[in-house]
Amino acid sequence: LDQIDEAVVLKWFTAYTEKAPGGANRALGMLNHMFRKAEAWGVLPPHSNPCPAIKQNPRKAFTRFLSEAELKRIGAVLDKLEARNPWRVGAVRVLLYTGCRKSEILSLRWEDVVGRYMRLRDSKTGERQVDLAEAAQEAFRRIPRIRGNPYVFPNPRVRNEPMKDIII
Repeated sequence: LDQIDEAVVLKWFTAYTEKAPGGANRALGMLNHMFRKAEAWGVLPPHSNPCPAIKQNPRKAFTRFLSEAELKRIGAVLDKLEARNPWRVGAVRVLLYTGCRKSEILSLRWEDVVGRYMRLRDSKTGERQVDLAEAAQEAFRRIPRIRGNPYVFPNPRVRNEPMKDIII
C-alpha cells in the first residue's frame, strides 16, 4: 500500500476511464475507502491516501422521459400480457405510475395499500407514504389477491414470500 502513490492511481484511473468511465468512478471510490480504512487502522500514516486529489469522471445527466406514444405502446403490450401474468404486469404498472424503486414495490403488502395511499415500510429514505394517482389505484384494483398471502406481488415459487428476486 505504501508504494501506491497519486501518479500510480491516476495512471490506473485514466486507463480504466477509457473503457468504462462509470466503473472507473465506482472503483476509485472503493479504493479511496480502502485507503481511508488503512489510515484509520494505523496501517498507513495519516494523509497518505492518494485518491482524494483525483477528480471523478463527470456523470451523464439523464432527463429523458417516456413520450405519450411510448407510454401507449407499453400500455398496449401490458394489456396483452396481463391475463398470463397479472402480477408482473401489475408490478410494471405500479412502477410506472408511482416512480418507486423495484425493491419497494415488490415487497409491498396489501395492508400497506389503502385507498389513495401506499405505505412503504422499507424505502431508501426510511418509512414513507406515497400518494397514489387514479391510474395507480386502478393498477392495484386489477391485481388478483391470493387468499392467505399478504403480498401484493407474491413469489410464485415460495408461498407467503414477496416477489423480491423475480425479474420483471
